[in-house]
Amino acid sequence: MKIIKNTFMTLLFITFGCSHNLFTKPSSGLIKDYAEVIFDNHKYYYIEELPIKFNLELEFLDSQSETTSQTDHQLLGKQFVSTSKSFYRNSSSQINNLSIGKISILIDSVCIDKLNIKTLRELNDHLKNRNLNALNIRFVFDSSIDELVSSSNKNLFGTQCIVFSYNELIIFNNSIKNKESNINLTLNIANQDLQSNIYNLSPKKYNSYIETENKFVNNKNKGTFHFKIKANIANFTNSLEETLKKIKEGRL
Repeated sequence: MKIIKNTFMTLLFITFGCSHNLFTKPSSGLIKDYAEVIFDNHKYYYIEELPIKFNLELEFLDSQSETTSQTDHQLLGKQFVSTSKSFYRNSSSQINNLSIGKISILIDSVCIDKLNIKTLRELNDHLKNRNLNALNIRFVFDSSIDELVSSSNKNLFGTQCIVFSYNELIIFNNSIKNKESNINLTLNIANQDLQSNIYNLSPKKYNSYIETENKFVNNKNKGTFHFKIKANIANFTNSLEETLKKIKEGRL
């Protein structure tokens, strides 16, 4: 009996110790069984995770002083358990560098309900030749899977993310690929609020792309903030186009 009990406890530990480390698709295929995350009071379903297989770092500078709250999310079943921390920044040259290893695809739960989409198959059918904006899709650029696995908290998400809408990701990709200097791009930097345990999105607007530096700037703000890509640009644009193609073809 003792041997059986020990075996059972070992299996239980393996199950709960390993199953929540990274994203996995539920075997049921039901959208409601996917992991959930909150951005600006909107609940999203974590539908897909696409690894980045080349070195990619995103650098952004913001001169605004702010108190930032961040939370690591740990996935337990379908719920996130959060560990929060906060810090104060006050610098005219505060530069953050994010090492990106995956693109996560999120779908707005409100849109899913309005369209009466119940399963992943129904979602993929809707994506084909439909208005993709109706789903309020979000693309989250986040830490590498290996980095998250090796972290002590075994989190699904890192503490800070870059978030694009579907249209914004298209503009972002076209700006890089076509070397467009005059643009109108908005991206969001996501941080966790310490009190509400919700990701707050901080929008950043850029009106110019400097192709020689792979850098987005806003000339109206006299260079007080920028967004820079550190990667092989050809590999990066190919990855973005493949991501957009998977969405348009309904291959989630």
